Amino acid sequence: MPRVSWRSAMEKAEGEVWRQRIEEDLATKPWIEVAEACAYGCQCRNLRLKPWQSPPIWLVGVAPEEAADDHRGGYRAALLLQQMLAVGVSYLHPDPVAALAAIENGRQ
Repeated sequence: MPRVSWRSAMEKAEGEVWRQRIEEDLATKPWIEVAEACAYGCQCRNLRLKPWQSPPIWLVGVAPEEAADDHRGGYRAALLLQQMLAVGVSYLHPDPVAALAAIENGRQ
């Protein structure tokens, strides 16, 4: 599976204003902090989450059975993250469902 660049995914999604913001942030913050912020935004958008719902990136280190099964969707997000990590998809991936689908299609 080709590597997905969080940076290029964010640039395509948000355009020039976000590209400039990312460049500014990279000049002053650790790259992982910038990458996680970008992944958060992309995951929320690509999973069509409501503002109160949790993206997978928020559940790193939380097992599905430990996550709250409530309106925030913690259980589902933790389960999705567990599936991602099990097949080698990074927690930073901007579109987890698409990544899992691509892997599944590659197996068929």
